[in-house]
Amino acid sequence: MSRVHTRIVTTVVLVGWAAASGLTAQPTVPTVVTGRVVDRADSVPLAGVIVDLDSLQGGFPFARTDSAGRFVLRGSLRPGAATLSAHNGFYQPLRQRLDISGASAIDVGTLEMQRGPEPLELMVMPWCERVTRRPPRLAPGTWLELAPDSAGRRTWSLCDGLLREPRVPPAR
Repeated sequence: MSRVHTRIVTTVVLVGWAAASGLTAQPTVPTVVTGRVVDRADSVPLAGVIVDLDSLQGGFPFARTDSAGRFVLRGSLRPGAATLSAHNGFYQPLRQRLDISGASAIDVGTLEMQRGPEPLELMVMPWCERVTRRPPRLAPGTWLELAPDSAGRRTWSLCDGLLREPRVPPAR
């Protein structure tokens, strides 16, 4: 058998094996996933919630909600099922299944998080974001700080304590 004939046969066999075993590459779609996270009890926007999508490739794998509770995830997704997760130490983790159908923009709407058990011990790492106006209500675990700008004008920063390893009482 000639070298050319051997390469062609080998290529055909490998392509056939990959197709039969499901190893054909699915195309990914550049996608932007947006939404908003609020407290289920009083609809207050939750700042500092970590939101991630399990099948996101490339881009940044997670986002943190801003002072209005909004988030934006950017990356590439394969069509099919994906799981969106949101977590913060003061709330029960939230998981929502999404059907990725090839759309380039997905708005998941408003996600409502249920308050969880109060932690006994926690290590707080504050995160602050400058806000243009003082919010009328604050979500649990957030606070406002007076933060003068470089010109000495009074501005506000909305801060959130990101919890690390909360310790909750054992279930009885």
